[in-house]
Amino acid sequence: MRNREEKNICCICGDQKDDFDLITFDQGKKICTTCGRKLNMIFDGEKWDNTGEIKKSDEEKSFFSNDFIGSGENRKRRLYPKEIKRQLDRYVVGQEQAKELLAVASYNHYKRINLNDPDIQKSNILLMGQTGCGKTHLVRTLARILDVPVTIVPATRLTEAGYFGDDVESCIQSLLMEAGNDVEKAESGIVFIDEIDKLTSSSTETQRVVGGKGVQQALLPLIEGCKVEITTTPKSVGVATFTNSTKIVNTSNILFICGGAFPDLEEIIKERLGEKNKNIGFLKDSEDSEDVCENPLKYVETRDLEKFGLIPELLGRLPVKAVLDSLTTDVLKRILVEPQGSLVSQYRKLFAFDGIDLLFEDEALDYIAQLAYKEKTGARSLRTIMEKCLNRLMYESPGNTNIKTLTISKEFLLNQQNLLIKKHVFG
Repeated sequence: MRNREEKNICCICGDQKDDFDLITFDQGKKICTTCGRKLNMIFDGEKWDNTGEIKKSDEEKSFFSNDFIGSGENRKRRLYPKEIKRQLDRYVVGQEQAKELLAVASYNHYKRINLNDPDIQKSNILLMGQTGCGKTHLVRTLARILDVPVTIVPATRLTEAGYFGDDVESCIQSLLMEAGNDVEKAESGIVFIDEIDKLTSSSTETQRVVGGKGVQQALLPLIEGCKVEITTTPKSVGVATFTNSTKIVNTSNILFICGGAFPDLEEIIKERLGEKNKNIGFLKDSEDSEDVCENPLKYVETRDLEKFGLIPELLGRLPVKAVLDSLTTDVLKRILVEPQGSLVSQYRKLFAFDGIDLLFEDEALDYIAQLAYKEKTGARSLRTIMEKCLNRLMYESPGNTNIKTLTISKEFLLNQQNLLIKKHVFG
């Protein structure tokens, strides 16, 4: 424990910090982000000022001050792909290839808007990856970075016109609501259609009879670019009444991102590559194995997606295909501590409200990551596990003025909470 404490000491203020709050620089020395920003130091090639913002040269300021899209209050500053990727890195752990593809695709998309050239086609995106690997989180984060409205619509909720359910134009209505009924703002937003893989004949749900390829066909003009008439109903104020109004939204400049887990697609790819007859290094099904092998989805081709059940016309309108990596225990551990607003930092803030400093030993974080890995639901299971592990402490600790610091160890997590609380906390 002593070595870990020495390793996590800021060389400026001398305070012990968590790994995610320290920056390593010259000859392995470490400095906390607070001291670094006060000293205007350079982190990862970027100069930070004392407000925590990246300092830019005069040339960069001139470039970034140029409005990129929209007009009036809706004008946005220009963002290079590298800056988009750098911002994504703050919130999303791993998925380097997917983040780069998203950064380039979104940058090219908004260049297209700025150029107003109809000959340049949209770079709509298809995200593929196992459940819980971060598809929705990536899209939400990208929208926040670009400062544009985003709506997330489950594909399973969509049906063909004439059937009970939401038709595809409800996506645009939802986006317009997110934009505060501002048409210009909505027309530069993002529509994320999740679970697009459920709109295929490979799904066994009876619902797909009315929500499968017919919905795919209905999405085509929307993704390609068309004008959609949306009826909006303003909220009433007091006894005053308002009539419905109609707004026309042009979808030509809306970025569409479709995502799905595609659970059976790997078998299609393996069959094409001869996996059934030859061992070429793909990951084998094993509950105990954590070997990081090639992800079969990285070898996906358009014909594989067609065989899966997506129609060629839809695939042609989703030219950018990004594959997300499955999450290993190492990545799950990093998700716990590294991104801004990480789970560990959230729980530390909750305990700090009661004047308690919550610390985690490395072995404890490893154990939590291992539990999450066994759940096979990606990062989604991390919060559930944290709640279960810390629930007794969150019940017993508030109001106890004797508790100043709580250190979570692997021993504590191995079903010995009652013993440790009695011996080390309240004894």
